[in-house]
Amino acid sequence: MKNRKASRCRLLRLLSVLGLLSAAFLLCLLGSCRNAASDSDTETRSDAATGTATEPTTAATGSATDQNSTETDTAPEQTTAAGETVEPEIRLDTVTDVTLPDSSTEFSWTLAKQLLGLCTGNTREGSTQRFEKAGFKAILHKNYDKPDEDPSHTSAYSVGQKTVTWGGRERTVLLVSIRGTNAGEWYSNADIVPSRDPNTAFAENFYLAAQDIYEGLKPVLATVQDPVILVSGHSRGAACANLLGVLLNADRGAKDVFVYTFASPNTVRKTPDVDCSNIFNIINPCDPVTVTPVASLGFFRAGKDITLPGNAETIAKLKTLADAIGALSPTITSYYEDKHSLTGPGLSADGLSAYDLSRTLADMFIQATKPGGNDTPLDLSQLLSVPEDSDFYPFVQVVSSLYVSGDMSKLFGHHMPEVYLSLMLTAERKA
Repeated sequence: MKNRKASRCRLLRLLSVLGLLSAAFLLCLLGSCRNAASDSDTETRSDAATGTATEPTTAATGSATDQNSTETDTAPEQTTAAGETVEPEIRLDTVTDVTLPDSSTEFSWTLAKQLLGLCTGNTREGSTQRFEKAGFKAILHKNYDKPDEDPSHTSAYSVGQKTVTWGGRERTVLLVSIRGTNAGEWYSNADIVPSRDPNTAFAENFYLAAQDIYEGLKPVLATVQDPVILVSGHSRGAACANLLGVLLNADRGAKDVFVYTFASPNTVRKTPDVDCSNIFNIINPCDPVTVTPVASLGFFRAGKDITLPGNAETIAKLKTLADAIGALSPTITSYYEDKHSLTGPGLSADGLSAYDLSRTLADMFIQATKPGGNDTPLDLSQLLSVPEDSDFYPFVQVVSSLYVSGDMSKLFGHHMPEVYLSLMLTAERKA
């Protein structure tokens, strides 16, 4: 704690710039990240609930792209506070069923839209309501009561259950919905490799959270014979869903496991030694969250990326931002240990590492998302200069340029679930 306070003091020279970045995050992300403080963590199980049976149907199939490829079809530029033109009728809370394609390895726009709505309830109560509307009985809720200061590598999740007809017979479906970042989970987001192992195969922060969910599922799986498992999440929840899919595939095979993630950060540095053809990552190529942890550290996503239409100019601006971040930490070791001077060139004992910077931003986000927290952006009337020979200078210049032009808020607006749904509808029409 003492060292963190010292780092925060050293950040005074960069305070205005951090204000730019944190203000952009806060304006665009608080609406989806803030959760009711009164949520309580409960663990309940019940017998199978019978939902509305559905016949298997094959939805329109989209094109899976390579892990690092993007489409450059032009989508409407952002015109709203959320940073995107959203069709008026778009709502995420209207899902009344799930429609399974014939195979878990067949991408379905229909199922993708349904799971996006079901994984963005954000709270215990919100998830329960969405589950019930879609015919699922909520049977398990975990980690919704984590203290704001809890930095543990866990995520809140809910499990629902219903019976459907799939493959010509009745099957029990288990739906696992994983919440995005809340409170102390910002610390976990910053601590990408807690082991500090430079050869790690995973973004360990998300992998540890996925393991926690996997262990929590085991008692449920033991009570259900031959289940079909649906896994989904948005943002941090998407990264956990991605890696939970890897764990489930290793244990049960991919045949009866459907994994759909939305706005997922990168999750792995080595291709998993299991079949991941049932894991679909729906990606907006203009969304900054999807390029973190940065590719320069060797990270990508397990499974197949389904890349939505994106504006080429916006994608180029995002790459500039990612390159500036990557230049500060070309290796995992440097991310944690290299303290860049704020007053001159190179490294300095009283400098700041990329991890220090991430932790400080996490502090800001947590304070702002507390009930009654201050969402007001910092006073940006003056920018305290960073010398041109400082390693931070290119990063500061990129962030400043994006903020002054208004492009920073637009970039983070691309992360919103409603924007994803809008782009998915556009992509589905083109398919």
